[in-house]
Amino acid sequence: MRYIMSPDGKRNQLIQAIGFSIIAIGLAVLLVTYFEASMLLIVPIALLVIGAYVMIAVGILGRNKNNWNAGEKKTGRILFAGSLLAVVGVLFIANYVWPGNEIILLALALIWLGLSVMLMSKKTDSFASGRKVAN
Repeated sequence: MRYIMSPDGKRNQLIQAIGFSIIAIGLAVLLVTYFEASMLLIVPIALLVIGAYVMIAVGILGRNKNNWNAGEKKTGRILFAGSLLAVVGVLFIANYVWPGNEIILLALALIWLGLSVMLMSKKTDSFASGRKVAN
């Protein structure tokens, strides 16, 4: 990591991820302070914001648009990681707002995990066959 810019002029993804994580933590501190909530909510709010960023910016907008099948596995993994961060953040926030519902939150997390595994195990050919490749 000698340089911040890559040879083709694009930003280094690691530096960009660190920068966005710092922004997400700052946003979480602002929200916790504004709503006068417990400082323990900084971590779940930051996880929620980072997970949403990973799903939207990296997973959906960052995929290779010219060749859907080539980037399908990588895009699926990125979307899973982003949604995992967001779901963990939402579950901790929900547990803070409505305490004592750990069993229901655990059941919701397992349902989400099952749905994610089912969607990720779907054949990529059947998913991509309905899409036209843009040139």
